[in-house]
Amino acid sequence: MKHQIFFVILGFLLLNGSASAQEWSDGKLRLSAVSLDCATAASGTKNHYLGIVAENTGSKTLLVRFVKELHYGNRCLGCNQAEEYVVNLELAPGQKIVGDCANLHKGLRVFHKSEGGSRQVLSKLNFASVEVREKK
Repeated sequence: MKHQIFFVILGFLLLNGSASAQEWSDGKLRLSAVSLDCATAASGTKNHYLGIVAENTGSKTLLVRFVKELHYGNRCLGCNQAEEYVVNLELAPGQKIVGDCANLHKGLRVFHKSEGGSRQVLSKLNFASVEVREKK
């Protein structure tokens, strides 16, 4: 069952660069993002990421599907609903999963920028086509 929910766009400063991230909630599920600093010892690089937070605020197990829309300048990755930007999760009641530097939860870590500035900087993250179903 798809939920038609209005969303709130939150603007916040991330690591000396402006970015906005959408926060999405329907009373059962909350999606948001947190800032991550990830250093790679082998190469000496320091990348900044957003960790997507998915939290089941309800009392039933949820099956969740959403698309990450990643805006880098005038390019939008995921806006075409490509499968590589689709995230599928199963969340137990009260469970919270957070994307991290180790990328243990595939799809919940999003590149923001690199210390060297060699890549484009993420300007906006949206959660699109969010579907929430209760597991039977």
